[in-house]
Amino acid sequence: LLELFVSTMFLERAGWIFLPDSEWGGIETVKQKLGYLDSILLDLKPWGKAHLVPTWQHPTKRPPITGRFLDLESGIYVEATVVERPNVIVPLAIHGNGVTCVLLRRSSRSHEKVFGAQKVGIANFPPHVLAQTTKMGTM
Repeated sequence: LLELFVSTMFLERAGWIFLPDSEWGGIETVKQKLGYLDSILLDLKPWGKAHLVPTWQHPTKRPPITGRFLDLESGIYVEATVVERPNVIVPLAIHGNGVTCVLLRRSSRSHEKVFGAQKVGIANFPPHVLAQTTKMGTM
C-alpha cells in the first residue's frame, strides 16, 4: 500500500498579528497574500475613522513604522504607527467606541511573571479585544 503525502500550508486564524507596510505593502496586497492562504481573509474590514477613534501624534525622535494589526479570527484590522515591532497589546482605557491599548515590545524572557517592556506605540482596538486577552504577568 502506497500513500502519498502532500505538503499543505495553512493559516491558524487566532489572535492579532502586526503587519508592517514595509514588508506587506498596502491593504490590497495584504488581502491578496492572506486571501491566498485563507479565502475568508479576502474580506478584511477596517477599524478606525468610521468609529470615531482617537488619533495620536507620531513619534519624532525615532523613525516610525506604519502598519496594521490584523485580527485573524474576525478579519478586522487596525492601522497603527509604532517605533518598533510590538509583541504585546495591553488594554489601557475603555470608551464608547473601543479600547485604547498601549503597544509594547516585551523582552524575550516571556516565561517570567514580572517583566519589563518598552512602549512602542498606542492604538485603538475594537471592544472584542477584551474577550481575547490572556494573563501574561505584571509590568
